[in-house]
Amino acid sequence: MYGFSKFYSKFYKYPLPLLLLSLWLVAVFLLSDRPAHSQDPVIFTNKEKYQSTLLAKRIMPSTLTENVRKTVLENGLTVLTKEVHTAPVVTVQVWYKVGSRNEEPGMNGIAHQLEHMMFKGTRNHPIQFGRLFSALGSDSNAFTSYDQTAYYGTVERNKLKALLVLEADRMQNSQIEPEQLASEKRVVISELQGYENSPEYRLNRAVMQAVFPNHAYGLPVGGTKADVEKFEVEQVEKYYRNFYSPDNAVLVIVGDFQTANALETIKEEFGKVARQEAGGREQEAGVISLSLSTQHSALSTQHSALPSYCKNREQGGCYKLCIRYQMQINRMSRRWM
Repeated sequence: MYGFSKFYSKFYKYPLPLLLLSLWLVAVFLLSDRPAHSQDPVIFTNKEKYQSTLLAKRIMPSTLTENVRKTVLENGLTVLTKEVHTAPVVTVQVWYKVGSRNEEPGMNGIAHQLEHMMFKGTRNHPIQFGRLFSALGSDSNAFTSYDQTAYYGTVERNKLKALLVLEADRMQNSQIEPEQLASEKRVVISELQGYENSPEYRLNRAVMQAVFPNHAYGLPVGGTKADVEKFEVEQVEKYYRNFYSPDNAVLVIVGDFQTANALETIKEEFGKVARQEAGGREQEAGVISLSLSTQHSALSTQHSALPSYCKNREQGGCYKLCIRYQMQINRMSRRWM
């Protein structure tokens, strides 16, 4: 109240100057967003260009795929590289085109089991890969999903070659020993028992079985205890030989590195990995006729090979359920580590 009285007394004492000042401020405020009508056309043109640039940035924002370089080696390995020099680190990912959709009853969970075995060492490095990654200071892990199994790690930029050497080695030389398999089967079964305590996991399994009663998508990604207990070394090795091949993989490198130097190392290490025969791979990757036991089988429908499972709009409610649930698949599947 005191401030208003003080302002009023000054306005009363100097009415005309304050009135002109007020009008000037109002005019500046109202006209500030309008372009100036200058005699110099260059000024207006520059402003117009600036506004166009801002509009273009809003319409076409930078994406994750910007400046990605794709290279395909002679053995079929697809390599995606992107330089990002904001921090002195590099991330390496190896994605294999195999997951639980390449399974059948009796073999359910073998993709996830093989993922565990890939950390058990190779003929060239007969030591736990977790120890090797730790020695490199790498933040490394892996996951299995419906359509892929991925291995990833982040290291300092000067450790990139060492990480590539290890990934190339286990693409072809992983050792699957009976004692190690028995040990890892117990680990996997323990994981499965733990997830049974999750209502979200049980819902995910029930819905997928209901939507895909005649497709491998209806099988749980992690497998079942009954199937995991029966895995033999020969079965896991066969699966490894069929699917862990350079022509069935994608190598991704993102971070602070020089593309030319990295590609030389990749060709040196991964280029000597021989591709596997695709016959068995194609046979196991087809649609599998399943007899899945589920109380939700009333939603049964027919599905063809990936990715047409969500294209059949004639299925009505089942189709809508599939679309909505597909959004949850990747988030749920990342649990299988």
